[in-house]
Amino acid sequence: MADRALTPLTGSASLQGLAVFALFRGDRTQLLQWANAHVSAGADHVYAVLDRPVPGLVEGLPEHSRVTWMTLGQQTWDQFYVPGGDNVERKQVDVLRVVARRAAADGHGYLAFVDADEVVMLRQPFDVLRARFPDADVLRLGVREVWYADDAGPTAPFAASLALRRPAGRYDWSRALGWRAQFLRAGVLGHDGGKCLYRLPIAPGEVGVHGPVSGHLRERTVDVPADSGDLLHFDAGSVSTWNAKWRSRLDRDTVAFGLGPHRKAQLQLFAHALSGGADTQEAFFRGFFTLTDEARETLDQASLIEPVDLEVAVSGPLPVTSGGGQAGPPSRPPLDGHRVDFQFAMVCDQRFVAPTMATMLSVIAQIGDRGSIRFVILGDGLTPAHAARFREVELTPYDVEVRVHDVTSDLDRDVGTEDAKRATFGRIYLIDHLPPQRTIYLDGDILATRDFTELFRLDLQGACLAGVTDSAALRLDANPAGVPIEQRMRLVGITRGDPSDYLNGGVLIFDLDNPDFQRLALEARSLVVTRGRSLKQRDQDAMNLAFAGRKYRLPNTYNYMTQFYVSDRCVDEGLPAVKYAHADASLIHFSGAVKPWEHSEAEFYNGLYRRLVHEAEERLGVSSGLYFSLPARSPREAWSPQRWADVLGAPDRPSPDAERTPDLELVDITADGVYVRISTDLLRLARRQDLVLRIESRGQELATLPLSALSPPLVRLVASTRPGVRRLPLDLEALLAGTDGIARDVELTLAAPQALDGFSRWVAGSRLLAAPSAATAGLIEEIGIRAAVTGLADGMLSGWCDIDTLGQRPRLSMHVAGELVARLRLEPSLDDQRAMFSVPVADLVGRGYPSDAPLTVRIPATNVPVPGPRVTIGMLGEPASTRSAPSTEADTGRGRPRTRWRRGREAQ
Repeated sequence: MADRALTPLTGSASLQGLAVFALFRGDRTQLLQWANAHVSAGADHVYAVLDRPVPGLVEGLPEHSRVTWMTLGQQTWDQFYVPGGDNVERKQVDVLRVVARRAAADGHGYLAFVDADEVVMLRQPFDVLRARFPDADVLRLGVREVWYADDAGPTAPFAASLALRRPAGRYDWSRALGWRAQFLRAGVLGHDGGKCLYRLPIAPGEVGVHGPVSGHLRERTVDVPADSGDLLHFDAGSVSTWNAKWRSRLDRDTVAFGLGPHRKAQLQLFAHALSGGADTQEAFFRGFFTLTDEARETLDQASLIEPVDLEVAVSGPLPVTSGGGQAGPPSRPPLDGHRVDFQFAMVCDQRFVAPTMATMLSVIAQIGDRGSIRFVILGDGLTPAHAARFREVELTPYDVEVRVHDVTSDLDRDVGTEDAKRATFGRIYLIDHLPPQRTIYLDGDILATRDFTELFRLDLQGACLAGVTDSAALRLDANPAGVPIEQRMRLVGITRGDPSDYLNGGVLIFDLDNPDFQRLALEARSLVVTRGRSLKQRDQDAMNLAFAGRKYRLPNTYNYMTQFYVSDRCVDEGLPAVKYAHADASLIHFSGAVKPWEHSEAEFYNGLYRRLVHEAEERLGVSSGLYFSLPARSPREAWSPQRWADVLGAPDRPSPDAERTPDLELVDITADGVYVRISTDLLRLARRQDLVLRIESRGQELATLPLSALSPPLVRLVASTRPGVRRLPLDLEALLAGTDGIARDVELTLAAPQALDGFSRWVAGSRLLAAPSAATAGLIEEIGIRAAVTGLADGMLSGWCDIDTLGQRPRLSMHVAGELVARLRLEPSLDDQRAMFSVPVADLVGRGYPSDAPLTVRIPATNVPVPGPRVTIGMLGEPASTRSAPSTEADTGRGRPRTRWRRGREAQ
């Protein structure tokens, strides 16, 4: 193979002139090897911040003149973060600011911010790279994933030896990686945004774990070409580091709120693997992180692979010793914690809530007290109220448990938003959420007519998937000439010549107890993710392809498809006999396009559906909520004392994921104060820990404001607000009197007395902050923003702004006499980065402002006004025709917005 003949990468070009930092939580071997990789490449200094190190890790760490070990314990996080608010990305960014100040004080000019499983790999000395981009404040390195070779020996944190290259265009990674390709973004496991090298001191602007997200810092970021350097990502690590990393996330010891859908799917997959023993884990690890010879050949032919050998680079100068801090025994309790007698899986969107409820009721009514029942429901766009509806079945006299998981973001990513019936594709994510035991999947248009639990005991003869032959295959078998040639060829191709082996997806047995099920299910999902649009029945086709040779055919009585048996196609030769032979079915699939809960015509199967639902509702005392459903009686009337005890003692379960909001966010800085949104929990913590808001300009402290002085929540803003907006009193004019009214490179941080190593939590930054006397419209050019107020008409103040200069959350603020009264949230259209805003201001009349009080639109956190005509409170009641902006360069010609924009308004 050609890649084996290439000279492997053995280490980076000289990193002289660069310091490197990582927040670390892992074992001693990984820590020492990571430090060695950068020290041996000539890095000026390595800063390793140990996050809550386990006992024994710190003791005996070797000393070196170019290595600093720093420790942050739980006490630091408790001082600055409320419980549940200390996610790892937030920590990394805050620690970056602390280390950057330390590194600048130590005399270093640049700092690389990477993870502990990443190695900076430059192709040219850092001094050359820096000279190549002299005006850049940030150099961003692309990231490359490193995999194990098929003939690899023992695993180690940086022993993987095959680095993927980034393709020039789109590339089908499934050609080489098979089902694992669904977890990649641009060939990378995890985030593909890269990591950054920052010029010190770090300029103002919001920073994320993958680089600047707003402000001057973002504008002066340069992406380093791949031929000059990149970042090697060893997501594999060793078996022990892999176990420790993902077990920490699963146990929520390391909380990563920023996980994307790909990474969340990987987390769910690893959760199953980590529930096995040590041998099972190692087998899974090697199967997932190893490239076979065939995969290497495929990647080499596309010039997408390069050998890596860091054995020498990571072995010194620090002596690598194991011992303290090693990952614990590679074991984790199973996901479910217990098995039930009968487990069912379903998928549902908002349209199918009531029918899905009807299916659940019919199943419970037929099984009754024969054993414990669990429903695992994957929801597309479901709300907590929908989840609560499903859990009403837990109030029946029987032992029933309901789990609801949200897969909306997964469907958005893999299926798209165009298909109105996309929820059914949720079947491909069941492997991520099902406790490992045999499971029966049911569509939401199926009803049970009798006990069918024999399926849980059925010998599948080694098969992993069982189902009923699809109606299209039945028709093809009875009358091939009556089936269009395209459909005939599709079925023959998918089943490799036996169309009767093509199973309908309405009722399926998933044998998760079979060790091959997980791999085949992941292959099916990969087909949907990577080639779904070429499959007519998408997930159903994918499952039939992936499980070829491992399927078991059930009698038609376990999925009696009414659409087929009521259609004219059933007159084909032989089909009437099939219909009546299986009419006494255990599971009826109301599979027609016209559903019985949508239409009330007197048709046999419509009447049958209503009768079966009525019987289940009457027996269980729970309503499915369909238009013909009976009023629900209280099921608690039939509860036994033990049932009451079970329900009252049951722990709360989370509803579908809710959007997380920051617990501290800067809203604005104005002439009279600092406006922030702060959660109640953080406010309590601030008072308990004596936290202060510190304002600095280029390292010089301007003010220290105790958060105990925060006002009550404001109610005077023009628009309704989310809870928690408060004002911290500040005389901006007096504050900036010693700086000619303007402070540049301003940073706001949350600080505490006697914080360890001067730790502080970053809040916000701004290129400049102007006192009222110095806040002229001309300053808007200095901060690089183009915007204008265009006029007042019909009680609406209007204008425009170039959105791309305001960062990821573009907003403007509106002030009256220096007091914040509203925030304007701007939303760009798809074809430009400029937006109009139009906000009602008539409500400001009668609020006690003098008639000559000026109304201005300003750039948040700067106090800099947006240019435009003078508007006062007294003008708000004048005729609209008299209030329009004069013709200026700001709103004519090149400066005029070219299209009508969507606009949003939000008072923060």
